[in-house]
Amino acid sequence: MEDPLSNYLFDSDKALKDLAKAKLEQGIMYIKSSLSAYGFPEIGDLFNSDPDEVKKTIECLYAILEQRQRDMQYRSQMQERMAKLKNDKEMYMSKLDLLNEDSFSANSEAGKLQNKLSIEMQKWKKEKEKLITERDEARKDIAKLQGREGHLFHEIKKKDSEIQRLKEQLRKVLGEKDLIYQNHVDMTENLHSEGPKMFGQTGEGEFTFLVTRGYEENQASLLNENQELRSAFESLQRELHNIIKEKKEYLTNPDEALEQLELIGIQKEIFQMPFQSVSEDVVKTFEENIKRFRFFIDEICRIPGLLKNE
Repeated sequence: MEDPLSNYLFDSDKALKDLAKAKLEQGIMYIKSSLSAYGFPEIGDLFNSDPDEVKKTIECLYAILEQRQRDMQYRSQMQERMAKLKNDKEMYMSKLDLLNEDSFSANSEAGKLQNKLSIEMQKWKKEKEKLITERDEARKDIAKLQGREGHLFHEIKKKDSEIQRLKEQLRKVLGEKDLIYQNHVDMTENLHSEGPKMFGQTGEGEFTFLVTRGYEENQASLLNENQELRSAFESLQRELHNIIKEKKEYLTNPDEALEQLELIGIQKEIFQMPFQSVSEDVVKTFEENIKRFRFFIDEICRIPGLLKNE
């Protein structure tokens, strides 16, 4: 019977044929062990024409082809998943860019409000210092006027005592019990109820009137400026509240702390009260509201996907 390996050997030398046969058998053993390690069925004897051995070989090749098809399907699925992941990445990058723009806009808006509040606070402090200075000056003027008034009153009493003493001396000289003393003043024009002419007889009265009128004018001007400052505070409070309310409408799945965050309300009547009694509370309230506003803006900028497209 002819050796089946003779079909694979082309060298007539017997030693070379034996060597080639050994290498071929070694290769077949390696293929069998590799197929077994990868879970494929055992390959049949390639040098045997028995139908069972041929069937084993065919089944092994069929299993290899099936595995190849599964590998191709898996590769196709992986490519589809990679393409989908790439599209998702591009979508999320686009959303991230939008969120960055919203964050920049919100930070810019918060910075403007902070600058506006700082300007208003500086203006209010200057007005307060101005009011305190004018109040102190007015107190000094009032103290001077009161001192002058006391001095004049003392002089009047002194003059009255001197007049009484002279009357007593005159009574003794004339030997009369009672001396009627009358002082007649003839009016040449009607008295005026207002203005410096009412005090035209003395320089002190006219000076008092001028100081009082200047003080009243300064007070009226300060009251007007104070009212403008109150209106600015009220407008700023309302604007902060509206911004948070508008941003909440675009939140998606916010946490409970962010959903329940609210600014401290300030009643309008507070702005009509004397400012020296409520100024400290109003300033503290505004500082707390600014902190809450910045926390709200930082949170919606920090959490991706929290703020949907407006």
